[in-house]
Amino acid sequence: MARPETRRSRFASALLWLAATAAAASSVAAPNNPATPELESARLALRTKQFAAAALQLDAAARRGNADAQYLLGLAQANGIGVAEDRAAAQASLRAAAGQKHPAAALALAGLLAAGNADARREAAQWLDRSAALGYTPAIAAKRTGVLPMSSVHLAANAADTTLRFEFAAWAARRNDVESLALARPSELSRSTDAFGRNLLAIAAAAGSAAAVEQLLSAGYPVDATDQFAATPLMLAAPLEATSVTKILLRAGAKSDLLDRSGRTAVFYASRADRAAQINALAAAHADLNIVDSQGWAALDEALQRDKNQAAAALRQLGAIAKLGLTVAPRSAAGIDPTRVGQLYQGWSPLLVAVSRDNAAEVQRLLASGAAVNGNTPQGDSALHVAVDSHALNAIRALLAAGGNLQLKDRSGVSVMARAVRSGDLEIVNALLSAGGAAAKIAAAQERLLLVAVGRNDLRMTNILLELGSDANVVDATQQSALMIATRAGAADLVAGLLAHHANAAALDGRGRSALWHAATAAQSALVDALLRARAPLDAADHDGVTPLIAAASNGSSAVVEKLLAAGAAEKLRTRRGDTALLSAAALGRTAALQLLLHRGGSLDVQNEFGDTALMAAARGGYREVCDALIKAGANGRLRNHDHATAREIADSRGYAAIASLLGG
Repeated sequence: MARPETRRSRFASALLWLAATAAAASSVAAPNNPATPELESARLALRTKQFAAAALQLDAAARRGNADAQYLLGLAQANGIGVAEDRAAAQASLRAAAGQKHPAAALALAGLLAAGNADARREAAQWLDRSAALGYTPAIAAKRTGVLPMSSVHLAANAADTTLRFEFAAWAARRNDVESLALARPSELSRSTDAFGRNLLAIAAAAGSAAAVEQLLSAGYPVDATDQFAATPLMLAAPLEATSVTKILLRAGAKSDLLDRSGRTAVFYASRADRAAQINALAAAHADLNIVDSQGWAALDEALQRDKNQAAAALRQLGAIAKLGLTVAPRSAAGIDPTRVGQLYQGWSPLLVAVSRDNAAEVQRLLASGAAVNGNTPQGDSALHVAVDSHALNAIRALLAAGGNLQLKDRSGVSVMARAVRSGDLEIVNALLSAGGAAAKIAAAQERLLLVAVGRNDLRMTNILLELGSDANVVDATQQSALMIATRAGAADLVAGLLAHHANAAALDGRGRSALWHAATAAQSALVDALLRARAPLDAADHDGVTPLIAAASNGSSAVVEKLLAAGAAEKLRTRRGDTALLSAAALGRTAALQLLLHRGGSLDVQNEFGDTALMAAARGGYREVCDALIKAGANGRLRNHDHATAREIADSRGYAAIASLLGG
């Protein structure tokens, strides 16, 4: 029998795979499972990553017969978390818990035994049966496959391992299972996302998993990371009934006024879900209630249009304004807006009410009578902010003519011009620029509004700002430039405009990634040529040593790989753990990209820090077509990795008989 493939326990792969493939699994309590001080202390230690302390507490509770403690201790012993990795000790701990009808322990024990000899595998089948009989969903799912947990799963420190651990961590995050989440080492998965581009923090936030959210924030996850729709964790938490996650995120510094691809904030998400408590929590953190989305709607419009009465009442109580985008409730002939009545204007001066209705004659009369042109609403908005939100073009002209101050900011620190750019309302921006003169142009150019426009994929607004002198090389808090943001979104016109205004294609973000790196990662082949012409560094690697070519090979973008190779990209460069572009493509079954690399003479038998070659990585993933291509290209199947396993032995241990045969089995 082949020796173990990795230095870590192969049992871990079974546990992670079974958890990841059982998204609906729920834990079934063991009979002897009393709460103990040691167990609770251990759980706290796990949450705070004090693994050695957790192991001591688990050992104390396990010795007293607590099944949960025996189970968690077995996991720690099997994975070397807080204690030395010890297969025999792990078996003993798991056997003790499984003997008390702990279904998860029985399944974990089955996974551990499945890596042994024939007798051990027979016993593994018995424990799997017992776990399934106790109603444990992951065990039932495993039995349906007809394959023992370990025979088709392997946890290795490569890209496939990251994918597997991410799936398990996501499962744990949804269940708010912080102990299991800790076992997945989430700090190493911060760059991994699901099909919607959501990282673990976003997944936990959307599920309302408060403890998991706190754990991931403590692990360094960025609180405002966005998914492919530019939705933040705060936005995903806003539709929930409970506000606990929202408050945790806000305390961690989440920005309440960030915009998704449709220009909507977290307040919109809460409004659409009719969550008054969420709206109040966001308002308490000074969220702007009057931001306008790409349709010209504010959050109150959203609530009124969709009959979300609780949300509408909360927004009105807080002084939110319904915008002109609400076509279902037009103004009457008398100029009265039927959606703006009652308590809505409580605390507002007559001038502000007139501004919100774009009644220029009344605005001028009140100003002539001594009304304060820069007076604020109770929510901290200036008259010009109100005019922007209300699409009040005539009022803007009157206010600016009377000395309205464009530099004033609301309670969230958003200026009048920034509010206008965020709304995407070109008429309002042009009105501010034309009526505000030089002051307005300076305000538009000096603030980082270009990032807002580019993030909204708003070409016309971007061009206006660039022509006004906005810095094409402005960066956000993570040092990502407007060019990088536009590149990742595949916005070719924006990229062209930014480059024409001297955006620096050689700039690097906070993780050492260039615009070309972002293009390769996002498979934006159409932008590669433009970036190369702009002198983007061809082989610049990020902090993990991933070059644009390696990034393209990993995601299977053969078009990007082809262009980079044609430009002279170096195929022999390696990541920090020793993976080349060829090895990365092989590990993920990217056949087309691999063929291009082979055609260019890609390094066949390079071994990474684990001793794996491209052939071993492909065999582990079950990619027969890739294995066949590598063998035909002359890959050496006799090499062994640091676990002394050949590619054939790896394939054989995972049950890939066809690949093992291809490799000489």
